[in-house]
Amino acid sequence: MNGARVASTIYTVAKRAGVSTATVSRVMSQPEIVSPGTRSKVLQAVEDLGYAPNSAARHLRTLRSGKLLVTVPDICNPFFALILQGIEDAAHRDGYAVLLGDTQHDETREERYALMLRRKEADGLIFLGHRLPDAAQAFIRSVAPRCAPVVNSCEFSTRLGVPGVHIDNAKAAADGMDHLYRLGHRKVAIVTGPLVSPLSRDRLRGVKARAKAADLEPDLEIVTGNFSIESGAEAADRLLSQVSKPTAIFCFNDEMAMGVLDMARQRGVACPRTCRSWASTTSGSPATSIRR
Repeated sequence: MNGARVASTIYTVAKRAGVSTATVSRVMSQPEIVSPGTRSKVLQAVEDLGYAPNSAARHLRTLRSGKLLVTVPDICNPFFALILQGIEDAAHRDGYAVLLGDTQHDETREERYALMLRRKEADGLIFLGHRLPDAAQAFIRSVAPRCAPVVNSCEFSTRLGVPGVHIDNAKAAADGMDHLYRLGHRKVAIVTGPLVSPLSRDRLRGVKARAKAADLEPDLEIVTGNFSIESGAEAADRLLSQVSKPTAIFCFNDEMAMGVLDMARQRGVACPRTCRSWASTTSGSPATSIRR
């Protein structure tokens, strides 16, 4: 066969090591329960023969894929990069690989990815959007009363009925408004994300609560964006065209704040002149942003 190497199997490894195939399997899956001497012989045989376990067969036996599915509503949004990196690092430490799905805010795509969980193509689902696909809901019902391996992140909503990892968006937005009020701003404009998003609704709730506490709710001007740079620029163009301009613009994400800043500069408004770790603002000129 011109020196071609015959593919090794668990049987050839067992024969080379002088053990049973069951012992080889234990060394590959649970090495800590095999004696050091036997484990060493098996691993040496694996190395000599270049044996690679059939992961598909192992998954059929254990009904586990060793993979976690993560769905992202917009992979182009740099906000998700560090979150994905954290998920990848945590998964890697526990021996999991990560499958990434970009749903592009499309419900059909969300459903298609969620079906992977029902088909056992992934052992868990982390979804970073605000919708729980029907396929995932059906899977959750099928394993009840056990807790299904489905977790929501970023856009948390209690009505979804699944565990979530998130910040207190209402409190964060109220803190942002408090910062602006302490700087002396009174006429504040708000650029929200789409209000179908729990994140946007919670932040707007925090904004209004703080404005009401300061007796300044009538001075708020609210413009709805879509978390994009373009929507931030459009909002700023509208706000800065007014006779009575706001002295601060509070954006609900960084991308819209970028759009606001770009439009402000096009109009000759120098901002921001001072920066904070979570906000940027300038007295007498528009602009503040809070990070997601």
